Amino acid sequence: MVHKKRGLIAVLILLLFICSISAFGRQTIVTKANEFRIDFARYDPSPMIPGKESELWFEISNLKDTALKNMDITFVENYPFDVKNPTIHIDSLEHSETKSFKFLVKPNENTLPGTYTTSLQFYSPALGLF
Repeated sequence: MVHKKRGLIAVLILLLFICSISAFGRQTIVTKANEFRIDFARYDPSPMIPGKESELWFEISNLKDTALKNMDITFVENYPFDVKNPTIHIDSLEHSETKSFKFLVKPNENTLPGTYTTSLQFYSPALGLF
């Protein structure tokens, strides 16, 4: 099968956000072809407060032998989270380099304590959509 450079491959990366007083463990996802790794590092404040803004911090690491250029990372809005500026742009991520980034989110004011799932989408002209 011939690979298309512009082909779109959709992969939802699910990360758990804990909105209650409980222990938090670092969540790590590695893409199937080992292009990059994404870590959900922390959120502040902890616990999240419904109706109040929180910062969600991530780290992305390049696992390829070459640089990843022009990467867009989009926070896919899903209840109970609203997000300001849902797309982060990274000009370049060199081999073995790690960069931190954050999203500013606001849980719905009627959110009950619990665990919620959300998704990130990644796009790079060299890799397509993840």
